Amino acid sequence: MEKFRFHSFILAAAAFGVCRAQLGAECVINTCPPNNGVRPPCLQRPLPAGSTDFNFVCDCSNDFDMIGHDCQSFSPSTPRDGGFLTCYGNACRNGAFHSPGYPGLYPNQWVSVYQLYIPGAARINFQFDPTGGFGIDALKDELYVGTGLAFTFDMLSEANVSRTVFPDGRVVHFFDNLTSMIGPNRVVPLPFSLETDVAFMLFRTDRNLRFAGFNLTWDAEVDTQGPTSHGCPGNIERSLEVGGIPTVQVDWIRPTANDLNPPVTFTTTHSPGSRFGLGPTVVLYIFADRFQNTAICSFTVTITGVDTRLPTVTNCPVNIGRHIYSEHIFA
Repeated sequence: MEKFRFHSFILAAAAFGVCRAQLGAECVINTCPPNNGVRPPCLQRPLPAGSTDFNFVCDCSNDFDMIGHDCQSFSPSTPRDGGFLTCYGNACRNGAFHSPGYPGLYPNQWVSVYQLYIPGAARINFQFDPTGGFGIDALKDELYVGTGLAFTFDMLSEANVSRTVFPDGRVVHFFDNLTSMIGPNRVVPLPFSLETDVAFMLFRTDRNLRFAGFNLTWDAEVDTQGPTSHGCPGNIERSLEVGGIPTVQVDWIRPTANDLNPPVTFTTTHSPGSRFGLGPTVVLYIFADRFQNTAICSFTVTITGVDTRLPTVTNCPVNIGRHIYSEHIFA
Protein backbone atom coordinates (compact mmCIF):
# COMPACT_ATOMS: atom_id res chain seq x y z
CA MET A 1 0.00 0.00 0.00
CA GLU A 2 1.37 3.40 -0.94
CA LYS A 3 1.70 5.89 1.88
CA PHE A 4 2.40 9.54 1.17
CA ARG A 5 1.84 11.84 4.10
CA PHE A 6 2.64 15.47 4.79
CA HIS A 7 2.17 15.31 8.54
CA SER A 8 3.21 11.82 9.61
CA PHE A 9 6.56 11.45 11.30
CA ILE A 10 7.13 15.21 11.43
CA LEU A 11 9.10 14.88 14.64
CA ALA A 12 11.26 12.18 13.12
CA ALA A 13 11.79 14.28 10.02
CA ALA A 14 12.79 17.29 12.11
CA ALA A 15 15.24 15.15 14.06
CA PHE A 16 16.60 13.93 10.75
CA GLY A 17 17.42 17.54 9.89
CA VAL A 18 14.89 18.32 7.17
CA CYS A 19 12.83 21.40 7.95
CA ARG A 20 11.16 23.82 5.59
CA ALA A 21 11.75 27.52 6.20
CA GLN A 22 8.56 29.55 6.32
CA LEU A 23 8.16 31.49 3.10
CA GLY A 24 9.27 35.07 3.58
CA ALA A 25 10.69 34.41 7.05
CA GLU A 26 13.49 36.56 8.38
CA CYS A 27 16.99 35.12 8.24
CA VAL A 28 18.04 33.23 11.36
CA ILE A 29 21.37 35.07 11.11
CA ASN A 30 21.31 38.43 9.33
CA THR A 31 23.98 38.08 6.63
CA CYS A 32 23.25 41.42 4.96
CA PRO A 33 26.27 43.76 4.86
CA PRO A 34 25.82 46.80 7.15
CA ASN A 35 24.78 50.15 5.73
CA ASN A 36 26.06 53.06 7.82
CA GLY A 37 26.62 50.60 10.64
CA VAL A 38 23.11 49.09 10.44
CA ARG A 39 22.28 45.83 8.68
CA PRO A 40 19.17 46.02 6.47
CA PRO A 41 16.38 43.47 7.04
CA CYS A 42 17.22 40.00 5.73
CA LEU A 43 14.73 37.49 4.29
CA GLN A 44 15.33 33.79 3.70
CA ARG A 45 15.21 32.57 0.11
CA PRO A 46 14.52 28.81 -0.13
CA LEU A 47 16.67 27.07 -2.73
CA PRO A 48 17.06 23.50 -3.99
CA ALA A 49 19.87 21.38 -2.62
CA GLY A 50 23.14 22.05 -4.41
CA SER A 51 22.06 25.44 -5.77
CA THR A 52 24.77 28.10 -5.88
CA ASP A 53 22.30 30.98 -6.12
CA PHE A 54 21.94 33.43 -3.24
CA ASN A 55 19.81 32.08 -0.36
CA PHE A 56 18.88 35.40 1.22
CA VAL A 57 17.59 38.81 0.11
CA CYS A 58 18.37 42.13 1.77
CA ASP A 59 15.85 44.96 1.85
CA CYS A 60 17.65 47.71 -0.10
CA SER A 61 14.92 50.30 0.38
CA ASN A 62 17.24 52.55 2.41
CA ASP A 63 20.07 52.38 -0.16
CA PHE A 64 19.21 55.01 -2.73
CA ASP A 65 21.44 53.75 -5.52
CA MET A 66 22.42 50.21 -4.41
CA ILE A 67 20.77 47.12 -5.84
CA GLY A 68 21.17 43.34 -5.77
CA HIS A 69 20.29 40.65 -3.26
CA ASP A 70 22.87 42.08 -0.81
CA CYS A 71 22.49 45.78 -1.69
CA GLN A 72 26.12 45.84 -2.80
CA SER A 73 25.75 46.49 -6.54
CA PHE A 74 25.62 49.97 -8.02
CA SER A 75 22.73 50.77 -10.31
CA PRO A 76 23.95 51.80 -13.79
CA SER A 77 21.22 54.43 -13.70
CA THR A 78 20.78 56.36 -10.47
CA PRO A 79 17.08 56.70 -9.59
CA ARG A 80 15.59 60.15 -9.14
CA ASP A 81 14.30 61.10 -5.71
CA GLY A 82 11.30 58.87 -5.08
CA GLY A 83 12.17 56.64 -8.01
CA PHE A 84 13.73 53.77 -6.05
CA LEU A 85 11.02 51.27 -5.16
CA THR A 86 11.15 47.86 -3.51
CA CYS A 87 8.79 45.13 -2.47
CA TYR A 88 10.00 42.12 -0.49
CA GLY A 89 7.94 39.35 1.06
CA ASN A 90 4.59 37.58 0.84
CA ALA A 91 2.64 40.82 0.48
CA CYS A 92 4.26 41.35 -2.93
CA ARG A 93 2.49 38.52 -4.75
CA ASN A 94 0.65 41.11 -6.79
CA GLY A 95 1.23 44.79 -7.44
CA ALA A 96 1.92 47.44 -10.06
CA PHE A 97 4.76 49.58 -11.41
CA HIS A 98 3.86 52.62 -13.48
CA SER A 99 5.49 55.65 -15.05
CA PRO A 100 5.18 58.89 -13.04
CA GLY A 101 1.90 60.67 -13.68
CA TYR A 102 0.35 57.79 -15.63
CA PRO A 103 -1.80 58.09 -17.73
CA GLY A 104 -0.49 61.64 -18.06
CA LEU A 105 2.85 62.47 -19.68
CA TYR A 106 5.90 61.16 -17.83
CA PRO A 107 8.72 63.61 -16.93
CA ASN A 108 11.98 64.03 -18.83
CA GLN A 109 15.28 62.70 -17.47
CA TRP A 110 13.58 60.35 -15.06
CA VAL A 111 14.90 57.05 -13.67
CA SER A 112 12.81 54.57 -11.67
CA VAL A 113 14.10 51.25 -10.31
CA TYR A 114 11.87 48.60 -8.77
CA GLN A 115 13.26 45.52 -6.97
CA LEU A 116 10.87 42.65 -6.32
CA TYR A 117 11.23 39.49 -4.24
CA ILE A 118 8.24 37.15 -3.88
CA PRO A 119 9.10 34.16 -1.63
CA GLY A 120 8.10 30.86 -3.18
CA ALA A 121 7.10 32.32 -6.54
CA ALA A 122 7.54 29.88 -9.40
CA ARG A 123 6.40 32.40 -11.99
CA ILE A 124 5.55 36.10 -12.13
CA ASN A 125 2.93 37.04 -14.72
CA PHE A 126 3.03 40.63 -16.02
CA GLN A 127 0.32 42.52 -17.87
CA PHE A 128 0.06 46.11 -19.10
CA ASP A 129 -3.07 47.97 -18.07
CA PRO A 130 -4.95 48.96 -21.24
CA THR A 131 -7.02 51.65 -19.53
CA GLY A 132 -4.56 54.48 -20.03
CA GLY A 133 -2.79 53.02 -23.03
CA PHE A 134 0.96 52.62 -23.58
CA GLY A 135 3.55 55.06 -24.86
CA ILE A 136 7.37 55.06 -24.53
CA ASP A 137 9.48 57.16 -26.92
CA ALA A 138 11.18 54.72 -29.32
CA LEU A 139 14.98 54.56 -29.23
CA LYS A 140 15.02 57.24 -26.55
CA ASP A 141 13.16 56.09 -23.45
CA GLU A 142 13.31 52.56 -22.08
CA LEU A 143 11.49 50.06 -19.88
CA TYR A 144 13.32 46.88 -18.81
CA VAL A 145 11.83 43.96 -16.86
CA GLY A 146 14.10 41.05 -16.02
CA THR A 147 14.98 38.22 -13.68
CA GLY A 148 17.32 38.85 -10.76
CA LEU A 149 17.87 41.84 -8.54
CA ALA A 150 21.07 43.26 -10.04
CA PHE A 151 21.75 44.45 -13.57
CA THR A 152 24.66 46.06 -15.36
CA PHE A 153 25.11 48.66 -18.08
CA ASP A 154 26.36 45.93 -20.45
CA MET A 155 23.28 43.80 -19.77
CA LEU A 156 20.96 46.70 -20.58
CA SER A 157 22.91 47.48 -23.75
CA GLU A 158 22.46 43.91 -24.99
CA ALA A 159 18.77 43.76 -24.08
CA ASN A 160 17.66 45.98 -26.96
CA VAL A 161 15.06 43.60 -28.36
CA SER A 162 11.72 42.54 -26.94
CA ARG A 163 13.18 39.50 -25.12
CA THR A 164 16.82 38.62 -24.45
CA VAL A 165 18.08 35.40 -22.87
CA PHE A 166 21.61 35.62 -21.43
CA PRO A 167 24.11 32.74 -21.16
CA ASP A 168 23.49 32.43 -17.41
CA GLY A 169 19.77 31.88 -18.05
CA ARG A 170 18.61 35.34 -17.01
CA VAL A 171 15.86 36.91 -19.12
CA VAL A 172 15.26 40.61 -19.79
CA HIS A 173 12.28 42.10 -21.61
CA PHE A 174 12.63 45.52 -23.26
CA PHE A 175 9.77 47.84 -24.17
CA ASP A 176 9.33 51.03 -26.15
CA ASN A 177 6.98 52.07 -28.94
CA LEU A 178 9.13 50.24 -31.50
CA THR A 179 9.97 46.89 -29.86
CA SER A 180 6.50 46.48 -28.34
CA MET A 181 4.98 46.16 -31.84
CA ILE A 182 1.48 47.12 -30.76
CA GLY A 183 -0.92 46.08 -33.50
CA PRO A 184 -4.11 47.76 -34.67
CA ASN A 185 -6.24 45.66 -32.31
CA ARG A 186 -4.10 46.32 -29.20
CA VAL A 187 -3.29 49.41 -27.20
CA VAL A 188 -0.66 47.78 -24.92
CA PRO A 189 2.05 45.11 -25.33
CA LEU A 190 1.19 41.45 -24.86
CA PRO A 191 1.33 39.86 -21.38
CA PHE A 192 4.53 38.01 -20.48
CA SER A 193 5.94 35.89 -17.65
CA LEU A 194 9.23 35.40 -15.84
CA GLU A 195 10.13 32.05 -14.28
CA THR A 196 11.58 33.50 -11.09
CA ASP A 197 10.95 34.73 -7.56
CA VAL A 198 13.17 37.83 -7.95
CA ALA A 199 12.82 40.52 -10.61
CA PHE A 200 13.85 44.07 -11.43
CA MET A 201 12.09 46.81 -13.36
CA LEU A 202 13.85 49.89 -14.74
CA PHE A 203 12.28 52.88 -16.49
CA ARG A 204 14.37 55.80 -17.73
CA THR A 205 13.72 58.75 -20.01
CA ASP A 206 15.79 61.33 -21.85
CA ARG A 207 15.24 65.06 -22.28
CA ASN A 208 13.17 64.94 -25.43
CA LEU A 209 9.63 63.77 -26.14
CA ARG A 210 7.21 62.77 -23.42
CA PHE A 211 4.55 60.07 -23.72
CA ALA A 212 1.73 58.58 -21.65
CA GLY A 213 3.94 55.82 -20.26
CA PHE A 214 2.59 52.58 -18.85
CA ASN A 215 1.02 50.79 -15.91
CA LEU A 216 2.51 47.30 -15.49
CA THR A 217 0.75 44.92 -13.09
CA TRP A 218 1.90 41.52 -11.90
CA ASP A 219 0.51 38.46 -10.19
CA ALA A 220 2.75 35.67 -8.87
CA GLU A 221 2.16 31.94 -8.97
CA VAL A 222 3.43 30.76 -5.59
CA ASP A 223 4.30 27.12 -5.08
CA THR A 224 3.12 25.85 -1.68
CA GLN A 225 2.51 22.24 -2.69
CA GLY A 226 4.89 19.42 -1.96
CA PRO A 227 6.08 16.94 -4.60
CA THR A 228 3.99 13.94 -5.64
CA SER A 229 5.41 10.58 -4.60
CA HIS A 230 5.32 7.36 -6.61
CA GLY A 231 5.98 3.82 -5.43
CA CYS A 232 6.25 4.36 -1.69
CA PRO A 233 6.84 0.81 -0.32
CA GLY A 234 4.47 -0.84 2.13
CA ASN A 235 5.60 -2.17 5.47
CA ILE A 236 8.20 -4.92 5.20
CA GLU A 237 8.55 -7.94 7.51
CA ARG A 238 11.57 -10.24 7.63
CA SER A 239 12.80 -12.93 9.99
CA LEU A 240 16.21 -13.34 11.58
CA GLU A 241 17.73 -16.48 13.06
CA VAL A 242 18.29 -15.86 16.75
CA GLY A 243 21.84 -16.45 17.79
CA GLY A 244 23.24 -16.04 14.27
CA ILE A 245 24.24 -12.91 12.33
CA PRO A 246 22.64 -9.99 14.27
CA THR A 247 21.30 -8.16 11.18
CA VAL A 248 19.57 -9.04 7.93
CA GLN A 249 19.74 -7.26 4.55
CA VAL A 250 16.44 -5.82 3.30
CA ASP A 251 15.83 -4.60 -0.26
CA TRP A 252 13.05 -2.53 -1.80
CA ILE A 253 12.46 -0.36 -4.88
CA ARG A 254 13.32 3.26 -4.12
CA PRO A 255 10.31 5.59 -4.38
CA THR A 256 10.42 8.59 -6.73
CA ALA A 257 8.69 11.97 -6.83
CA ASN A 258 7.91 14.71 -9.31
CA ASP A 259 6.87 18.34 -8.96
CA LEU A 260 5.65 21.18 -11.14
CA ASN A 261 8.79 23.11 -10.18
CA PRO A 262 11.75 20.75 -10.44
CA PRO A 263 14.31 19.70 -9.48
CA VAL A 264 13.10 17.37 -6.73
CA THR A 265 15.75 16.24 -4.26
CA PHE A 266 15.45 13.67 -1.52
CA THR A 267 17.08 12.55 1.70
CA THR A 268 16.53 9.21 3.40
CA THR A 269 17.29 7.41 6.61
CA HIS A 270 18.05 4.11 4.85
CA SER A 271 18.77 2.86 1.33
CA PRO A 272 17.77 -0.40 -0.36
CA GLY A 273 20.12 -3.13 0.79
CA SER A 274 20.53 -1.70 4.30
CA ARG A 275 20.83 -4.12 7.20
CA PHE A 276 18.33 -4.13 10.05
CA GLY A 277 18.38 -5.66 13.51
CA LEU A 278 15.54 -7.12 15.56
CA GLY A 279 12.44 -5.01 16.06
CA PRO A 280 10.66 -2.28 14.05
CA THR A 281 12.54 0.52 12.24
CA VAL A 282 10.87 3.47 10.47
CA VAL A 283 12.32 4.32 7.05
CA LEU A 284 11.82 7.89 5.83
CA TYR A 285 12.14 9.40 2.37
CA ILE A 286 11.79 13.19 2.42
CA PHE A 287 11.28 14.84 -0.97
CA ALA A 288 11.73 18.59 -1.50
CA ASP A 289 11.12 20.85 -4.49
CA ARG A 290 13.13 23.97 -5.32
CA PHE A 291 11.15 26.00 -2.80
CA GLN A 292 11.68 23.45 -0.03
CA ASN A 293 8.07 22.30 -0.05
CA THR A 294 8.41 18.81 1.36
CA ALA A 295 6.54 15.52 1.43
CA ILE A 296 7.30 12.32 3.30
CA CYS A 297 7.17 8.68 2.27
CA SER A 298 7.42 6.37 5.27
CA PHE A 299 7.24 2.65 5.93
CA THR A 300 8.31 0.29 8.70
CA VAL A 301 10.76 -2.58 8.45
CA THR A 302 10.10 -5.15 11.20
CA ILE A 303 12.57 -7.94 11.91
CA THR A 304 11.25 -10.88 13.95
CA GLY A 305 13.57 -13.36 15.65
CA VAL A 306 13.02 -17.06 14.88
CA ASP A 307 14.69 -20.19 16.17
CA THR A 308 14.71 -23.13 13.74
CA ARG A 309 17.51 -25.12 15.40
CA LEU A 310 16.78 -28.26 17.45
CA PRO A 311 17.54 -28.08 21.16
CA THR A 312 20.96 -29.29 22.24
CA VAL A 313 20.76 -31.94 25.00
CA THR A 314 23.67 -32.19 27.41
CA ASN A 315 24.49 -34.82 30.06
CA CYS A 316 22.04 -37.27 28.57
CA PRO A 317 22.69 -40.64 30.40
CA VAL A 318 23.49 -43.79 28.46
CA ASN A 319 21.22 -46.81 28.74
CA ILE A 320 21.38 -48.42 32.17
CA GLY A 321 21.18 -52.18 32.76
CA ARG A 322 20.87 -54.06 36.09
CA HIS A 323 20.79 -57.81 37.07
CA ILE A 324 18.20 -59.10 39.52
CA TYR A 325 18.81 -62.58 41.13
CA SER A 326 15.75 -64.78 41.61
CA GLU A 327 16.72 -66.20 44.96
CA HIS A 328 16.52 -62.79 46.44
CA ILE A 329 13.09 -62.33 45.07
CA PHE A 330 11.51 -65.71 46.18
CA ALA A 331 13.33 -66.21 49.40
